[in-house]
Formats: sequence, structure tokens, C-alpha cells
Amino acid sequence: PLYVDCLQQRKRILGKDHPDTLASINNLAGLYDSQGKYDQAEPLYVDCLQQHKRILGKDHPSTLVSINNLAGLYKSQGKYDEAEPLYVDFLQQCKRILGKDHPDTLVSINNLAALYKSQGKYNQAEPLYVDCLQQSKRILGKDHPDTLISINNLADLYMGQEKYDLAEQLLLDCFERRRRVLGENHPDTMNTFEYLKALYKHQVKHYLANFYASHLN
Repeated sequence: PLYVDCLQQRKRILGKDHPDTLASINNLAGLYDSQGKYDQAEPLYVDCLQQHKRILGKDHPSTLVSINNLAGLYKSQGKYDEAEPLYVDFLQQCKRILGKDHPDTLVSINNLAALYKSQGKYNQAEPLYVDCLQQSKRILGKDHPDTLISINNLADLYMGQEKYDLAEQLLLDCFERRRRVLGENHPDTMNTFEYLKALYKHQVKHYLANFYASHLN
């Protein structure tokens, strides 16, 4: 009710085209999004994006945020065909306006890669994840939290592709860095440890499957 009241008041006092009014639209949409009320969030995100383009221009940072927000909503809804062109546009705009080394550009690369992974398009996701990791190491440093997330993301993709040796190398590196930087009991460190346990289970099952297949044949 507070977000709704704030939006109504800003429309009445500031006008529907005021930047603070647009911020209120985005905030209410974000609330609905976080609550899983996607049908209520979608028209607000769409309206916010259209208004940002019209009032602030397509190159304004707030417009880029709106593009990414709507794309993220579509991904959460499983509307991948609608999310993809938005993520591609977001990435292209970030590179052009902010530059390839800007943190938001790295986010846009990761978001598009994650979408492709969700669609099972591993061959399209892989070069993006690899690029994101290389750029993160170069720009942010090997021990930066975002770099460690990139390592984890690429390892997860390799697990899905059954490239277990590559996944293991990345996860071991990520685990050691997180343990050193964050500590053994940090949630991110424990998360990587759980990935490693899952990987070793997959490797054992994969080995046993091949063993029995070869002996049955």
C-alpha cells in the first residue's frame, strides 16, 4: 500500500512524466516481481520502459535499467523469446554507451548467458560466460566477488554439458579463493562446496554408467 500510495501521490503532485514518478512505477513493479506477482509487475515494467524511452531517451541509464528489468521479468515467467531481444539490446547499448569495461556491461553479458543456459543453448552461453569471466578477472581482479560468481557460473554450465574436468578445475579454484577471501563458513564458500559435492556425485555416476555400458556390450 505504501508503494501504491507513493505512486498515486507523485502522479498527482509531480505529474506522470516526472522522473520520480517513473521511479515509483519501477519500485512498485519491482515489489510485485519479488512477490512473484508477475502479471501485475509486467504492465508496470512495460509502461516504465516506454516512458523512459519517450522522456529520457533510449540511451539514458534509467532506460537501460528498465530494459534489463523487463527482460528479467520475462525470464522469470519463462517467456524466453521475449526476454532474449531485450537482453541482446541491453548488452549492445551497454557496450556502446558505457563501454565494454563497465561493470554494467559485464552484468549484461552474464544475464544473456544465463538466459541461453536456461534455454539449453549451451553453445551460445559458453562464449559469453567465458568472456564475462576473462573481463571480470582483468577489470575487477581474480578475487573480486563478481569474478568468483563468474567462475561459479561457468563451472555450472560445464556441469550441464558434462564437461566435468573443466568444471572441477573452476570449482576448486573458486572454492580456494572464497575460503581465503571470505572464510570457510561464508555462505558463498559453502555454496561452492555444495557444487563440488554435486560434481563428484555426477562424476561417479557418469563413470559407473560408462562402466556398465561397456560391460553390457
